[in-house]
Amino acid sequence: MPLYALGDAEPDIHPDAYVHPDAVVIGNVTIGAESSVWPTAVLRGDDGRIEVGVRTSIQDGSIIHTTAVRPTVIGDEVTVGHNVHIESATIGNRALISSGSVVLNGSTVGEGAIVGAGAVVAPNAEVPPRAMALGVPARVRQGYEVPEAIDLCRRLDGAGIRWFEEPCRWHNDRRGLRDVRAIGGLPVCAGQTELSVSGCRDLMEAGAVDVCNFDSSWSGGPTAWRRCAAVAHAYDVAMGHHEEPQVALHLIASQSHGTYAECFHPDRDPFWWNLIANRPDAVDGRVRLPDGPGLGWELDRDYIDFHRADR
Repeated sequence: MPLYALGDAEPDIHPDAYVHPDAVVIGNVTIGAESSVWPTAVLRGDDGRIEVGVRTSIQDGSIIHTTAVRPTVIGDEVTVGHNVHIESATIGNRALISSGSVVLNGSTVGEGAIVGAGAVVAPNAEVPPRAMALGVPARVRQGYEVPEAIDLCRRLDGAGIRWFEEPCRWHNDRRGLRDVRAIGGLPVCAGQTELSVSGCRDLMEAGAVDVCNFDSSWSGGPTAWRRCAAVAHAYDVAMGHHEEPQVALHLIASQSHGTYAECFHPDRDPFWWNLIANRPDAVDGRVRLPDGPGLGWELDRDYIDFHRADR
């Protein structure tokens, strides 16, 4: 692999990382375990430091550079798409920097955030965690405009996408969801922001959703969710659930038109990963649910005691 020292600065590549022979790594660059750098990518740490975390992918043709003023730091499990340019910026864990985008000096992209294809994140800009930044210059968005969502559906055709979740801005999403579903060709999922069964019913009546991810923890508990599931069955709409797998798994398993439980990373969902002592491991995407009293979960008392407010 082409690794080049500059004076005393030389690349530090973890033995479990992969750098393609047609990629170039120069100077003060550190690449963590299980990360990958693909053909024609260039990481040049001449004036400053570049750090790449673990399980991060730097894809074909991307340019990663830095300056003496501020290092470039790319976190863990980040995807840097094709032909991306990152310059003296900080990229949080599990962010997606989509193909053809530019992230400029002093900017920060938060954990789990998405920079859209072709976007330009301006100098010193901040993309908050789990936000989406689109356009030139990139602006943080909650959902897409309808034409943008339809265009993305067409770009994703054939990619095996199970559903497109809440693709439209919330101020008038029922009509927008309907249009994206009808024209875009991808199944649409929504409902987690509705606070009542009747709100989800209106989405179904409008032909706006293929999957309803009504959230029982926000909107009336398991009884309300099951009422929503009964309405969905009448409209041939499948059921999901927003987050909370310790509740959602049982609810979805109870319905013939149930789909998938949503499970976040341990950093975002400590309850499921730490509070549940008898959490089953997934095997081929499935878990065997407990059949004890209530929901059958056993709580980790040590974890509870550690986080007690009166300690």
